[in-house]
Amino acid sequence: MAKNSQLAIHRKTPKKINWDDPEQARVAVLVKFGYSDIGIKKYCPSLSDGEIKYRVVKSGFKRKEWRDGESVESQYALQRIGAYVEGRTSRQLPRPAEHAKTEHPAPKESKTLQNMKRAKATHS
Repeated sequence: MAKNSQLAIHRKTPKKINWDDPEQARVAVLVKFGYSDIGIKKYCPSLSDGEIKYRVVKSGFKRKEWRDGESVESQYALQRIGAYVEGRTSRQLPRPAEHAKTEHPAPKESKTLQNMKRAKATHS
């Protein structure tokens, strides 16, 4: 067979990203906030996993910057809502005083231990 008669393999080229489309732009915003692909899928259900990954790469944003607090947005968010989150979190933590109030009964001694003590007392 001649080379020209072989079937050409056509690769599917990805569609251009229309960043004006709110759903496609939402992917970039969610990546900027450190969302995972699964989290993005919840907010953009019409996009496939591959389309989400493609948009994540093309957006140029790094999720790590948000998680590590390196981005300007993460620092701003921490300043703005940090006190609120700290207050709510500290109210949900168990207090040492609450644990001290509840007295737990002493564990019962086993029959074997009672017998051993009784035997030791009689032999002494």
